[in-house]
Amino acid sequence: GYTGEDGFEIYAPYEAIINLWHQFLSLNIKPCGLGSRDTLRFEASMPLYGHEIDETINPYEAGLMFGVSLEKDNFIGKKALLASMMSQKRKSVGIELLERNVPREGYKIFVDDKEIGHITTGYLAPSLNKPLAMALVDVNYSRIGTQVYVMIRNKLVKAIIRNKRFYVKKNNVKE
Repeated sequence: GYTGEDGFEIYAPYEAIINLWHQFLSLNIKPCGLGSRDTLRFEASMPLYGHEIDETINPYEAGLMFGVSLEKDNFIGKKALLASMMSQKRKSVGIELLERNVPREGYKIFVDDKEIGHITTGYLAPSLNKPLAMALVDVNYSRIGTQVYVMIRNKLVKAIIRNKRFYVKKNNVKE
């Protein structure tokens, strides 16, 4: 599913769903909401439109080229995509704060006094118990291990660029 975990979407008449809901609750299954779904989406590094992807972020910047075949002779946007690949200015990366704090969407990222990007989604990742974020940064500062600072409530918080794959499900084992 869209959370990186096994999941189901069930479509049925209202009465059947209510009955199923009560059966789940009787089995001590804990209900959760969209916040839980979004943290799982984030930990699995799945982009969300309006955050990691939008009309201003191309597939190359977003790390989504696995979904684009440049082998096709021609398609709408191919010329623009090839041009953007030759002059890439931004890259989607993972960020780990080196002190306990919560990186939020829109927080600015700095190297020295230079603003190099911003957080697109960030959490104190519940499954990993670490302050992590996905961010869009200047490609020149996108190398894993690069030290950066995130401006949080007028304070620069030390962080590093890291792989975006925060959590990978393998036989129910966290990485």
